[in-house]
Amino acid sequence: MDVITRDVNQFSSLTTTPCVLALGFFDGVHRGHQQVIATARRRAQALHLPLAVMTFDVHASQVIRTPRSDQFRYLTTVTQKAALMARLGVARLYVIHFTRAVAAMSAQAFVDQVIAPTLAQVVVAGFDYTFGVGGQATTATLMTLSRGRFEVITVQPVTVGAWKISSTRIRDLIGAGEITAAETLLGHPLTIAVTGHGRALVPELAKQQLPPPGRYRVTAGRHRAFTLTVTDANELVTGQAYAGPLTLGGWARVAGVSRASALG
Repeated sequence: MDVITRDVNQFSSLTTTPCVLALGFFDGVHRGHQQVIATARRRAQALHLPLAVMTFDVHASQVIRTPRSDQFRYLTTVTQKAALMARLGVARLYVIHFTRAVAAMSAQAFVDQVIAPTLAQVVVAGFDYTFGVGGQATTATLMTLSRGRFEVITVQPVTVGAWKISSTRIRDLIGAGEITAAETLLGHPLTIAVTGHGRALVPELAKQQLPPPGRYRVTAGRHRAFTLTVTDANELVTGQAYAGPLTLGGWARVAGVSRASALG
């Protein structure tokens, strides 16, 4: 899979190969996101075109301040997103550097200067996708703004029980220690990228959603299992020293009892 990182002003003459394009931030690449990508993949296969995805490098709330900006936490790094998307058959991943200038673009400018240069023949997005200044434009708007250049497909929400699958819901579950429930909505294991600095493990993302304080049994790779502590200060501490990058998976709480899973 090709990963193409660009500032918004570098999108002119981006490619000479048409594609089917999926749009979204895709934090967590959860089962709802997977449905968007699967819909785009089926259309790409029918048209014999490569499947592309467009996302941002940072969440909009971290550039445009809101009352909830400080509380926002990420589920996945861009590298983790790319790895998950590669498994879903994505051939091309566009990562746009999100800035105040991007946030201030009109919806028409975003279509003309960012989407159109990908030569998308079909654009697929979730029902709640918004874009343009203030996030006022929707997929319904996109059909008008396309001016016939591409087809637009809107994917409806995916639910489990009474709950719509969303990144926000998954963050809440992880924060409550409901790892199994969170993984049910993710559709893949929860993994957190960290770097070892002695007994401290530092998340690659400064604003990483972590489980609540407690002791957890985790794995790093296929054969390395160990216990770590999530402290009240959201620090990760192990019983022995580690150095370099690690990807933590297989989260299982061994001290403290989490609430019973409640997906509705």
